[in-house]
Amino acid sequence: MNKQDFDTKTLLSGLREGKKLSEEQMRELVSYLVSGNASDTFISSVLSLIAVREITPEEIAGGARALRGVSKKINAPDDAVDCCGTGGDGLHSYNISTAVALITAACGIPMAKHGNRASSSKCGAADVLEELGVNLNAPVDILEKSLQEIGFAFLMAPNHHAALAHVGKIRKELGFRTFFNIMGPLISPAQAERQLIGVYSKDLLKPMGESLKRLGVKKAWLVCGEDGLDEISLNAPTHCLKINGTKSESCVLTYEDFGLPQISLEDIRGGDAAYNANALMELLNGANNAYRYMALANAAAVLVIADKVPDLKNGVSMAADAIDTGKARNILETYIQMTRPQ
Repeated sequence: MNKQDFDTKTLLSGLREGKKLSEEQMRELVSYLVSGNASDTFISSVLSLIAVREITPEEIAGGARALRGVSKKINAPDDAVDCCGTGGDGLHSYNISTAVALITAACGIPMAKHGNRASSSKCGAADVLEELGVNLNAPVDILEKSLQEIGFAFLMAPNHHAALAHVGKIRKELGFRTFFNIMGPLISPAQAERQLIGVYSKDLLKPMGESLKRLGVKKAWLVCGEDGLDEISLNAPTHCLKINGTKSESCVLTYEDFGLPQISLEDIRGGDAAYNANALMELLNGANNAYRYMALANAAAVLVIADKVPDLKNGVSMAADAIDTGKARNILETYIQMTRPQ
């Protein structure tokens, strides 16, 4: 989209007056922002003006559609699942969703794990997997083959969303969360229709849930711990919004729902890539600790979302078996070998 095709002055004037955008208007706006034709000043102004008010489900869905339209997709099984979060909880925990993806893949679910390097934390999914030997830049055909054969692939966000580079510099300079942060989990390159999504604020549960309905998700859980974790927490109650097609249901989950012990945040405090990689390998080798319990709880939710088990406690049992039999560790080891350059 070229500048002459987009009335920037009228749009900025509307945003200054507090105008909310329709889904189509937001789709057009985000398409322009990531086209390479928008000025830094315009990008900065738009991100700042929308950041000071609540974003609507229509705007989230429109932005996600725009980003999906310019992403590099992969062919994935129809029943593929993604588990990721908005990040930004600032708690520097272990890489929970990475462990969950490996565990649930070992349970027979095609897990298309969408992720990136750390931005606000010390170690992101990409950092820990790279530390363990995964080639983050494996070609698409290898990712598709791995997803089909072993049920796991890591989709490195910058490799699939190159257009976001046009707004990356401004986002970094602004130094605060923008609507791009909450769109990340909604633009899976595998077009996964089942998801476990962690968010950094419970205020995002409803608008993101409504946007998922607009985007046609089959089944998803959005979760946020009262302690701020963008995961299901075993330290404090977790606010959960369950989406099933066009229906939604809110609930609160506690450690008792999983039949697992309560933990403290200090017990899952992570470090740099080497530290977290070592912790992940200990978990996959059967260590009985808080990291394991957190991974089991979140894996159980994925198993319910995938209709693999009828309830959370059965999910915990299946996930524990995937660890204790070595199946989850084998998924990682095989994936490392498959992604290595030939």
